[in-house]
Amino acid sequence: MADSLGIPQRSVCALHISTVPSFPLFRWRGRIARFVSLQTEGPRPVKRYMCVICGFIYDESKGMPSEGFPPGTKWEDIPLNWACPECGASKDDFEMVEI
Repeated sequence: MADSLGIPQRSVCALHISTVPSFPLFRWRGRIARFVSLQTEGPRPVKRYMCVICGFIYDESKGMPSEGFPPGTKWEDIPLNWACPECGASKDDFEMVEI
């Protein structure tokens, strides 16, 4: 594939990095690795956890802003002393639900 000047894109990319003497490649290696891993791993599956006592469901993608957990808060990041808002059951009384 070529750009508007007819130069192959790989050459443009290599030319850009090699012609800029102050290009901090070492700063970009971590970012490139994270980008590549996101591209190969795909999106993280959404996990939901259900209280086995009352059936309340905690959805990681929605979080619980009322409890101080913004959307995207992982189950592992919720404190161990947290209790179910519906019945008061402990975090140990929740099981992961597959959707």
